[in-house]
Amino acid sequence: MGEVIIAFARPDGYFNCGVFLVDVFCLGIKNAFYTEISKQSLLELIGNSDPDNERAGMVDPACARHFIEKAAAYAQRFGFNPHPDYKKARKIFKHVPDGRCACSFAFGHEGKPLFIAGPHDSHEKCQTIIRVLTARCGKDGFHYLVGVPDHLVPESVEQQFK
Repeated sequence: MGEVIIAFARPDGYFNCGVFLVDVFCLGIKNAFYTEISKQSLLELIGNSDPDNERAGMVDPACARHFIEKAAAYAQRFGFNPHPDYKKARKIFKHVPDGRCACSFAFGHEGKPLFIAGPHDSHEKCQTIIRVLTARCGKDGFHYLVGVPDHLVPESVEQQFK
């Protein structure tokens, strides 16, 4: 899971900015938005996307676009549409030439989709995603990780991880 930010300076000193939260393992574009912001706000946004800047880096905008579009297409193969605001956020692509990236990207994990439940994913949402993956990929055609509530973890298992 990672955030991709594409921004272009405007003559008035502000920036056109598209922000995409990308799940490369399964769900594609989990969130997206388009905004017009000041340089200071852009710097804050970039700083908040990876506070330790461990993986932050600059890439060619054409490769960022290619990565985002390929992640969306990968997820759509399994029936997962991009976040509804993806359409608006794609507005930033008018500044980015299409087809000018020679990079290839790998999606999924070990050749299969991998659904990792997030901390805010409800039990019902997880069940729906797993049902969709089962229908599209078969019961052995994907991997998944879901959390188990603390009250359901046996004490003997809990002790092993302390």
